[in-house]
Amino acid sequence: MNKYVFLSLLLVALTTFDCASKKVAVAPAAPSYAGEWFVDIAATPLGDVQGVLRLDKDEAGNYSGKFVANGAEYNLRSATVGEEGLRAVFYFSDYGVDVEMALTGEATGPLDGVTNEEYVTTAQRR
Repeated sequence: MNKYVFLSLLLVALTTFDCASKKVAVAPAAPSYAGEWFVDIAATPLGDVQGVLRLDKDEAGNYSGKFVANGAEYNLRSATVGEEGLRAVFYFSDYGVDVEMALTGEATGPLDGVTNEEYVTTAQRR
């Protein structure tokens, strides 16, 4: 009889230990576009423009940031990620226009697209 009690207790202990040691699988976070990107915009009226797109992502998943080129910083008016990729808009006061980059590709890079629907644009993570 003591043998059966011992085996029952052992079985309960092993079952409890096995349940407690199992890890719950947590899905990895989706890649984010946040970070720094080296951007090359080809053949604009100002020639080829190289700069850095700095993107931040808050806890709610909203993006913000700036584009830095030729010693000037331009705060992004908007930065969104959707099925079509990344869109970033900033105001370029020298010409009085909004500049919109539309880039496609995985968040791990590289990205390809156009700026203002006209100028070939590429971006690489820094």
